[in-house]
Amino acid sequence: MKNFKEMKYLLLDLDGVCYGKHNNYSLERVFGQVSKRMTMFISEKLKIDMEKAKKLQTNYFYKYNTSLNGLMIHHDIPPEEFLKYVHTIDLSFMKEDKIMRNELEKIRHGKVYFY
Repeated sequence: MKNFKEMKYLLLDLDGVCYGKHNNYSLERVFGQVSKRMTMFISEKLKIDMEKAKKLQTNYFYKYNTSLNGLMIHHDIPPEEFLKYVHTIDLSFMKEDKIMRNELEKIRHGKVYFY
């Protein structure tokens, strides 16, 4: 592996890496909302009850590594439509983490954030 100083970019996964319980953000609160929205989307889109939708969601997740992959393969679901729906969640409980922000700003490498 290259020396850190020689690296051009730093990839940061915001799904639990740059925030977590240590700074009062509940991952369960975020992912719980996303999971519920997935179930609702599947139920509405495929016209099935919520229990069947949750089973299908879980099955596709384990079989295809994401529920979306299974929906795309078996139901021709447009990924943009799915992602827009499931990521419409309430984040009002999240507070700015000034310490994390300052630490990230100190890093002089290019940064790419995944969330």
